[in-house]
Amino acid sequence: TINGYKVIDRITEKSKAEFHKLLSQLKKIGDCCNYELEILRTDGNTRWVLGTAYRTLDFDGVEIIQGYFTDNTEKKQFEDLLVQRESRLIATFENSALFSWELNQISHECKLDFRCQREYQLPDVMENFPESLIALGRIAINSRETFRNVHARLNAGEKTVAEDIETILPNGNSSWQRLKYNNFFDENGVPIAAFASSHGIDEYKEMENTFLIASKQNGLTTWIYDIEKIKGILDENMEEFSIKPYSAD
Repeated sequence: TINGYKVIDRITEKSKAEFHKLLSQLKKIGDCCNYELEILRTDGNTRWVLGTAYRTLDFDGVEIIQGYFTDNTEKKQFEDLLVQRESRLIATFENSALFSWELNQISHECKLDFRCQREYQLPDVMENFPESLIALGRIAINSRETFRNVHARLNAGEKTVAEDIETILPNGNSSWQRLKYNNFFDENGVPIAAFASSHGIDEYKEMENTFLIASKQNGLTTWIYDIEKIKGILDENMEEFSIKPYSAD
């Protein structure tokens, strides 16, 4: 008891399991552990406390559990707010048409978002990226060298890389993705991580192919320029060209 109140009566329902776990960990003299509990004040308000408890002896040689704590309510409320906002952000992102992943360029470990995992039946973390993804057959044969080249350009130090990649879904269907990487560097300018996102462009690719075929049938020389990638395609030979952004200098 504390000040005539049973300690268990001062612990809210959501923290009672954690309180009993705390007691079970203090089995012998010298045992010590940290805890975070929600307690009920005498005025009816609740507060979160963060502290340490340990099993020891009092002046009469009787075993007791003693401890101390500090009010952690504001920090806990802030953490809960962050979790809520993160949950809303994840829900919004999952409902969008975007995929995202993070690549460690030192270890070649890639962390995939939930949508990547779900749509392509992939683990949350892949080693030896991008080769591991290619080995699983998730990149179409005609896009594999382009996909490898994207990562070679990142390793070479390009700040941003954008490409169109044909991917293969678990059901065997293909899906064209416009992917874009942003490269991050250490203080010595060495690329250490890259963050990527992609979105489906099947309709765009279908329109592009239809345009090229129709133009060829009419004897026209055509070109398509992609503003985002700063790259174009010239006529039916699919010859690529680039145009530098205009500068008054």
